Amino acid sequence: MQGDYRFWKMKLKKDHGRIEKRRYWLSDRIDWLENRGDWRNLNAVGRVERSREIDGKVSIERSEFLCSFADLEKFSRVVGGHWGIENQQHWVLDIHFEEDKNRTRTDHAPENLALMRRMALNLIRRNGTGQRSIRRHRNKAMANDQYRQQLLTGTT
Repeated sequence: MQGDYRFWKMKLKKDHGRIEKRRYWLSDRIDWLENRGDWRNLNAVGRVERSREIDGKVSIERSEFLCSFADLEKFSRVVGGHWGIENQQHWVLDIHFEEDKNRTRTDHAPENLALMRRMALNLIRRNGTGQRSIRRHRNKAMANDQYRQQLLTGTT
């Protein structure tokens, strides 16, 4: 990513035996960006660099963003909030649907199964009743045709 970064921020988080650093850059100087006119309301470009250290091993991930605003605080909140939602959903899918144990690897099957698990989770969250856990709703839907129909149609 090119450009002159006018705004920079870093967040440090230590949790569960790992150290996470997030560095945010944001610039409203976008004259160098080709085809910027193709992006309606484009006002800034941003980058996030996430580094995680677990047991002395460091991994780094970088992402670039096109933004309609040039506020660094808002940028860090929006990006951080998005990853919080992603991480929360992944945790639920792994715990209740054992997603990480799935070994399907060919063709489009992994994406299709992931989509089905997310759809099932959304149906349970939207139409589930009572204080049952997601796993209990899932198991009940597998065993009970009427309950499965209720989840699929949103009817009681």
